[in-house]
This record gives sequence, C-alpha cells and structure tokens, in this order.
Amino acid sequence: LMKAKFDGKHVATIRELLESAQELGVRLIACQMTMDVFGYGPDDFLDGVEFAGAAAFLAEARQAHVTLFV
Repeated sequence: LMKAKFDGKHVATIRELLESAQELGVRLIACQMTMDVFGYGPDDFLDGVEFAGAAAFLAEARQAHVTLFV
C-alpha cells in the first residue's frame, strides 16, 4: 500500500534516498546487537554501512551536528 502511494506521488525510493545520503557523506551505522538478535550479517546491508554497538554510536553521535536513531 505504501509503495503504491509513494509511486503515485513520485517520491524517491528508499534505495534512491540511501544512495543520495551516501553520496552526500552521510554515515550509516547499523546496530550490532540488533543485527545479532535478528540474525543479520554484513552481507545483508548496502556497501558502505558501518557496524557498531550502541556505546560506539553514542560516542560518534556526540560529535555530530545531526543524528537519527531509528
């Protein structure tokens, strides 16, 4: 349903948005604990995604101008 709504409004796809973000230098950091819980590995992610625990993310986030924790 959401994909159809987005297509109808000509909104960029998630992949397009991620690629644009990476081109702009946005760092994508996946939570290692969440990966472990759900059984994901590095090969399940886009190239360029970094992997870290919550403490490492928070250390990086302290120095950033903008962060998004999802």
